[in-house]
Amino acid sequence: MQSMGAYKKAILSLDTLRKLASNFLQAFGLLAMLLGVAAAFWPTEVGRFGGNGFCLMIIVSVAYALFASWPRFSHSRTFKVPDMKVSVKIGDLLKEHGNVVIGMNDVFDTEIGRGIIARSSLQGQFLERIYQNDRGKLDSDLQLSLSSQPLATTKDAAKTVGKDERFPLGTVAVLDHEGSKYFCVAYSNMGTNLMATSDIGTIWSSLEKLWQAIRSHGEQARVVMPVIGADLSRVVGVSHDMLIELIISSFVINSRIQPITKEFTLVIHPSNLSKINFAEIRKFVDGL
Repeated sequence: MQSMGAYKKAILSLDTLRKLASNFLQAFGLLAMLLGVAAAFWPTEVGRFGGNGFCLMIIVSVAYALFASWPRFSHSRTFKVPDMKVSVKIGDLLKEHGNVVIGMNDVFDTEIGRGIIARSSLQGQFLERIYQNDRGKLDSDLQLSLSSQPLATTKDAAKTVGKDERFPLGTVAVLDHEGSKYFCVAYSNMGTNLMATSDIGTIWSSLEKLWQAIRSHGEQARVVMPVIGADLSRVVGVSHDMLIELIISSFVINSRIQPITKEFTLVIHPSNLSKINFAEIRKFVDGL
């Protein structure tokens, strides 16, 4: 219901209605101009155009306006150097195939409730839908990956709820689960007050470490990821559009240094549709 409401809001937005009116007037004006030119050469035939012809002009203009103005919720661009495809779409990340990126905090908390992880968040849905609420299995897989890396961790005695072992920001735990790979990147700091925070610099450096991990373990398979930093990490003063542009820019820049994957898809949750300007995002991708 929330997703349908977001789509409806986007379709009925003031911006869409303005485009609809503008495209209708353009189409109707062009048809009227062509009709005027035709009347100079074939006045008798055009004179028979009548009311039915006028209605046809309106129908054609409305059809064109609807086609040209209807909000589009996916966009792709193919690059030649390196050979790759970058896409942005509205959808459900956990229904996508390929290597999936999951954003986490620096203690890799997994517990739902008690103010730690919200059930409705991507992390909460990841545990519920992918791990079938088996938190023990998720924690075991995380620990297996993290323990295999030479990481300098610290114990935070002040964090009494949830996990208390802090990993460096940008740490990536690679999980192999039921034939799929999940790249869990720590891009935010979980405070002792259970508030996750981050900033642009941290996200940028975390993304660079994420791309390195995907190069090493992703086997060039398709990569899908969410707009990390968009919701619970509380990146102050940064819009969804800015985060989307940041992630895509980081991917393209790092891909030009060394290829990461041949297909990258950024998935925006439908509940955030009203917070973005998809037309501007399309222009941004095409301008890279």
